[in-house]
Amino acid sequence: MSPPTFFMDRSADALRAGLAAFAKVVHGDRSSRCTLTNAVESNRVAKAATTSLRDHHPVHIEEVRR
Repeated sequence: MSPPTFFMDRSADALRAGLAAFAKVVHGDRSSRCTLTNAVESNRVAKAATTSLRDHHPVHIEEVRR
């Protein structure tokens, strides 16, 4: 059997674990290890990736910190 090539298939176990951990945080069974800084930085990464896709060139994180 060949290894999975689709991202969701390759990452299924990690995605399930992440979703289970998120559900525990939402339910109040555990606290989140993510900080506000983590959230802001991940948003910047997403903005840089979206801009890169739209404009067809690499975008550095520093460009979206403004």
